[in-house]
Amino acid sequence: MLSRTLSALLLLVPLTTGASQATAGTGLSDTPILEFIAPTRLPAPNGNGTMAFCALKTETSLFGLPVWYSPKGYALAANRCTATRFDALSSDKVLAGQIAQVFPENLPDVPPLTLVQKLTGYVSYALAAVLLLLVLRSLFRLRSGAKTRGAGPRELSLLARRIIEVAASTAMADGALTDEDLTRIADVTARVTGEPCDPADIVDIAGKARGTVKTKDFKSFAKGLDTQSKEQVLRAAMMVAMADRSFRQTKIAFIAQLSKAFNISPERRTALLHGSAVPA
Repeated sequence: MLSRTLSALLLLVPLTTGASQATAGTGLSDTPILEFIAPTRLPAPNGNGTMAFCALKTETSLFGLPVWYSPKGYALAANRCTATRFDALSSDKVLAGQIAQVFPENLPDVPPLTLVQKLTGYVSYALAAVLLLLVLRSLFRLRSGAKTRGAGPRELSLLARRIIEVAASTAMADGALTDEDLTRIADVTARVTGEPCDPADIVDIAGKARGTVKTKDFKSFAKGLDTQSKEQVLRAAMMVAMADRSFRQTKIAFIAQLSKAFNISPERRTALLHGSAVPA
């Protein structure tokens, strides 16, 4: 009698369709899945065969690929749990079915996940962690690269920047600035200041140099420099000017005006000149 009553109650509950539910804008979708546990004596709604007792779980997919499984409870479905419609069972219904000896005994509150289902979740988390690390690594490299590219001239000291400005103007005193000039200026700057200097780091600074320098420009070269720094700038300028083993008239005039703006005497300039020649 109890079995018949339970059967009637169960059949009054509309069956649920096992359709996917998608989360808008995330690519995630949840799909109910059924796994056969045991047959029952309860007739199927269509009168064809009996209902089966099933484990009810949710398969979470990301863009169609399963990434996680969650146990939800138990259900009844036809065709050994392969039907698309099912009746999700509450804990009270499960208990009533067990009392009526229609459902299996000693069931856990929720069905356990299989080993494959557990591993799917672990693998998904591991892949997500790897992807996150790769993204963070790429972002770190981009930021580091941007800092490296953008910080070249800004990281140079005032002395190094001033040497580049003056040396570039010296090189342009008798013509346009060439790639060879940039390489030589970078080398001279590194040798005089001890600061690593690459030609690519000085393009922006040297590019602002002018071949024709006015008196006020010579005075601006001395701004912020002490006596020793001025001598280093003058020596660097002479090193660049003498790269072709000789002073041209335009460069001689440039060095003379620079010495005057720096208040460096001809005698001191000559002393610096003796140590200024470098291989071209």
